Amino acid sequence: MAAIDRQPENENYISPTGFNFVLNRAPHLVYYCQAVTLPTISMNPIQFANPVRNIPIPDTKMEFSELSLRFRVDEDMRNYQEIYDWMIGLGSPNSTNQYANLVGNPRGKVFDRESEVYSDARLTVLTSHKNFNLEIAFKSLFPLSLSPLAFESTSSDINYLEAEVSFTYRDFSIER
Repeated sequence: MAAIDRQPENENYISPTGFNFVLNRAPHLVYYCQAVTLPTISMNPIQFANPVRNIPIPDTKMEFSELSLRFRVDEDMRNYQEIYDWMIGLGSPNSTNQYANLVGNPRGKVFDRESEVYSDARLTVLTSHKNFNLEIAFKSLFPLSLSPLAFESTSSDINYLEAEVSFTYRDFSIER
C-alpha cells in the first residue's frame, strides 16, 4: 500500500482544553484543575559490546517522569489542604501520629497501606465535540511537592492563586 493511500481515520487534532482529571483521594481538586502535563516516558539503551562498535539495544526498564498538575485554589483552600494533609501524613514531620492519622490506623492494627497511602487518578481526554475519547489511568500515586502560594496586596488586578503539585506513581496506561 502506498503512503498516499494511508489516510488517517480521524483528521481532528486533540484539544488541550478537552480533559477532565479525577484524583480519588482529593475530590475538591477536580473542579479547579487548570492543567495536567502528561509525563515523559523514556528508556536508556543498553550498549551491546561488538568488536567494531557498541550496538544499542532496548533496556527492559522504563523511566516515568513526574505527573504535574496545576489548579486554582478555592476560597476555603480545601483542594490545597487535601494535598497538604496528605503530604504531612506521609512525611510525619512532627510525630508518627500524623502518619497514623493519614491511614486511619490505631496503633497495632493492621491496615491496607495501598488504599490509604496511595491514590489512583484518571485523566479523561475528550474529542473535539467534548465527548469521551480515551482515559489515562495512573496507578498508586502520591504527592512529591506542592508549590508555594504568594499572597500579594500590591497587585491592581485580581489574579487568583494557583498551585502546582507533582506526583510520582507506579505506572500509567492509556485505555480506549
